[in-house]
Amino acid sequence: MNNTPLTPRTLPALLALSLALAGGLPRLHSQASQPAAPADGPEETLTLSKFEVTGTQDRGYSSTNAVGGTRFNTAVVNIPQSVIVLNQQFLKDLGVRSVVEAAQYVSGISTTAGPGRDVFNVRGYQIDVTTDGLPDSSPTAQNITSPIEMVDRVEVIKGPAAVLYGSTSPGGNVNRVTKKPMFTNETTLSSTIGEGGLYYGSFDLNQTAKLGGADVAVRVMGSFEHYDQFTNFNDSDSYFISPAFAWRIARRTVLTVVPYYLDRNYQKKFGQLFQFRPYTAAGPLSFNLPRDIDWGGGYAREKFQVRRLYATLDHQVSDSWNMRFSALHKTHDEYNNDVIARDLLPDNRTLQRTWRIITTQSAYNVAAFDSLISYDVGPTKNKTLFLAQYYDTEVTAQTVTGRKLSGQQTGIGENASRDFSNLPLLDVYNPDPILLAARPDTTFLSASTLANGKVFATSLQHQIELLDGRVVASGGIRFDKTESTGRNVITGAPSVPGENEHYTKRGGIVYKPLKGLSVFYNHSETFAPIFARNPDGTGFKPTEGVTDELGLKSDLLDGRITGTVSAFKVVNKNLRVISNDPLLASAGYFEQRAKDQLEGVEFDLYFNVIENLQVIASLSSISTKTDNNLRVRNVADDTWALFASYKLDQWTFGAGARYKGNHPGDAGNVFFIEPVTVGDAFVSYRYSKDLTFQVNANNVTDKWYADSSINRNLIFAGPERRIRFSATYTFR
Repeated sequence: MNNTPLTPRTLPALLALSLALAGGLPRLHSQASQPAAPADGPEETLTLSKFEVTGTQDRGYSSTNAVGGTRFNTAVVNIPQSVIVLNQQFLKDLGVRSVVEAAQYVSGISTTAGPGRDVFNVRGYQIDVTTDGLPDSSPTAQNITSPIEMVDRVEVIKGPAAVLYGSTSPGGNVNRVTKKPMFTNETTLSSTIGEGGLYYGSFDLNQTAKLGGADVAVRVMGSFEHYDQFTNFNDSDSYFISPAFAWRIARRTVLTVVPYYLDRNYQKKFGQLFQFRPYTAAGPLSFNLPRDIDWGGGYAREKFQVRRLYATLDHQVSDSWNMRFSALHKTHDEYNNDVIARDLLPDNRTLQRTWRIITTQSAYNVAAFDSLISYDVGPTKNKTLFLAQYYDTEVTAQTVTGRKLSGQQTGIGENASRDFSNLPLLDVYNPDPILLAARPDTTFLSASTLANGKVFATSLQHQIELLDGRVVASGGIRFDKTESTGRNVITGAPSVPGENEHYTKRGGIVYKPLKGLSVFYNHSETFAPIFARNPDGTGFKPTEGVTDELGLKSDLLDGRITGTVSAFKVVNKNLRVISNDPLLASAGYFEQRAKDQLEGVEFDLYFNVIENLQVIASLSSISTKTDNNLRVRNVADDTWALFASYKLDQWTFGAGARYKGNHPGDAGNVFFIEPVTVGDAFVSYRYSKDLTFQVNANNVTDKWYADSSINRNLIFAGPERRIRFSATYTFR
């Protein structure tokens, strides 16, 4: 793929161009009359409401409507599936820097890849990510953290959503709803300083005008962030820019275009913790070593550039017929220089390490057409959604591995030796700085693969309201045709082509015995073709799963008490997981589990009965079992979370706690990670209508704990304490 990269050198020019464009709009605007504000309020986004939910429907942390469960604006109590919404107010108060930080306050969610990436489990399975209803995960299976500045709300859809989104995880889907150009003139500037040498600045500029008699809105968002040190990252720099616009072509037709560029570069500490011998449940973790240790000697780095272009064309054919054409093009180039801790020698103090460089180049294209028709048949109200979708991916990956002239060699690509240290051995209690920063004597290309995938899908979903809305039934079916190809570039050997045709179904019913209460049942299926390849070029079978769910939802006192409690069962086949063999895992190999079964109970509540008091509470109890009768790695049996805030005049105070029970640290259940409770807090002061100051503290007690793991050599520490001071000013 020949993509002209944007670099930090080009960002000032792009930023200047974007600001010049936005800055010129007020002058254009002054030559024309102010467009009349939409009936729903001055900040309505310039998109059709059938496919959007705005914050004007929220009450504090409570959101009563979502698009993620149906692809169109629907009351959550009418969706026969667990859908949890984290809205803009909650994201601001918590002061999150990634989606996964906020999602930890939702029941049944756990992190799986350490801080800094939107990679996490829902109901025991790594989930897929969509943005505004379109697939938007990274094809390399290492989801890049999306710019949090763009995210307006996060919708967690639990359980399969294949009929709506295609190849989704049996655990569910997370839909990131992004900020769109708004029909208002407003600019917000924000700056933050904090522990770990953090300094951060962002801007969000929105301007409107009339051009050629048509309404236009331009929204330019951007940010810069620097960390000296943060958990697994040191010397981190991140740039982001998004110049977006919306054009009301006609009274019922709106074109929205949202591009963005993200550049990130940081020194990487890959897995701070590891297990000491014996490699059994009795083996302790390395908490007795310095917390800031870096087994990569300071030179292991990760760099990536993400370029994304998203566009929608909304057209309202009539009051009852809405259509949306949407498309997405995304590329990212990623460079990883990893230094990975490996097994200790029998003396239990001499550490082996593996050195590698993995580079990937990925492209992702999606096109979709949604058609929603609303109509009455006798006493019933009906909505029918037709969806057609096409997407393709292309991923190239290369792995360079080191070898030492001393004879210590990697076991991947050369021989089957279990001695896989290709860097000097280290004494973990007294590491030599020179040896710590050493590189391999020579390197070789150990893997190079190319993988392509295509999907064409159509689906039909119908929702019907009976008995004056007391009963809401929905059902849908989807057809997917997938193709996958690939080859081992080194040997030239092609992988076995994969072609699949598959139907997935979902059905559910909601019954409302009382106003504000609903009982629901849902049966849904998932089908997920896997286009990625192992380093040797071998492919994978599609993942398939079935979920049954029964639950109760509330929307009481005009949204002051909203929540969901549900019981569910998931049966899944052919789940792709990272290899349990540390050596193969370090070389990028995955394997598939024949069958998993998971059962659980979850509870999520939003409470705002007392004036100015907002409460979020969640609880989950999950039982997992693989085909080998083992628990699933990184999935805790029990979790709970509680967050509350109280507004007192110009001040707002808030605090929360998150508990994660013990969970297996590896696929073989050889060792387990201990339970942990972590606290967060914030206080904000509204100095004026336009100026707000806020202090956030995450992991208030600075607890050092293991959060997640891949195997006994790669155990990720949870984020250390972060105290941050922010100031936000809005020009209107």
